[in-house]
Amino acid sequence: LQQPAGWDRANFHRGCRLLLIGFFKKVFVADNCALLANYAFDPQTPLNGYWAVLGVLAFAFQIYGDFSGYSDIARGAARLLGIHLSRNFAFPYFARTPSQFWQRWHITLSSWFRDYVYIPLGGNRRGDGKTLRNLAITMLLAGLWHGANWTFVLWGGYYGLLLVLYRVVPALKALDEAKTPNWLQTCLGVAVMWVLTLIGWALFRSAGLAELGDWFAALGNWQTAGPVDWIKPACWWLFHVLPLLLIQVATRKERDEVEIAHFAWPVRGVVYALLFLMVATSAVSDQEFIYFQF
Repeated sequence: LQQPAGWDRANFHRGCRLLLIGFFKKVFVADNCALLANYAFDPQTPLNGYWAVLGVLAFAFQIYGDFSGYSDIARGAARLLGIHLSRNFAFPYFARTPSQFWQRWHITLSSWFRDYVYIPLGGNRRGDGKTLRNLAITMLLAGLWHGANWTFVLWGGYYGLLLVLYRVVPALKALDEAKTPNWLQTCLGVAVMWVLTLIGWALFRSAGLAELGDWFAALGNWQTAGPVDWIKPACWWLFHVLPLLLIQVATRKERDEVEIAHFAWPVRGVVYALLFLMVATSAVSDQEFIYFQF
């Protein structure tokens, strides 16, 4: 901030690209997924297994699109002024293990807890037992940071338990320690982590312990009869998530998940136009940023 920032066309282009992708994540992906997540996690909604799964899938992409989109918008606005902010997300849903997930999700907060909680507690320097204790304490505090709610505490404790299990259970430890995993290890690790992540998001999204119990109970009820059919809402979810997944697959080898500068310029032009159209034609009313409550 102390260094004068002059006009730079590269910063302008980069800033506009970050803003556009951020608005796409927020307005097209997150706000449309919010309709399904809000319905599924409404205490008045009688859930079945289909809606329980669809609701947590919708919330997974709502919170990702909302928060990573918010981060991209902030980074883009700052880049227009010549200020470089840290990236905050790096393909978290491609993670194979909980430790990878927290190296990719809300990177700035994860780094803060690492530097100011985990390392001062002793980090991994005082034996395996205290390392596991430090991981559990750090994640419990990270959960409590989100609010004085038992679901947040459970969410933090849940991830603390996962970090511990991936260090002590041989099969999970092999996934965590594989530096150059083969395609089977990668697919298996990502699939298992997806299931574990969705359970974590159910803990995080539930308004209280009673609602959380209702969500888990719904997983035992797979009768199709219900107040609202789930098939058309599932298509709605896929329609709003698929463009994001295509961008993520196309940029998965880049350092930054919003980096599409490696595309040929005609392809970039089409991508920018489509992103703008998806933002401009989204008919859902504005939804507040989830992380404003924190």
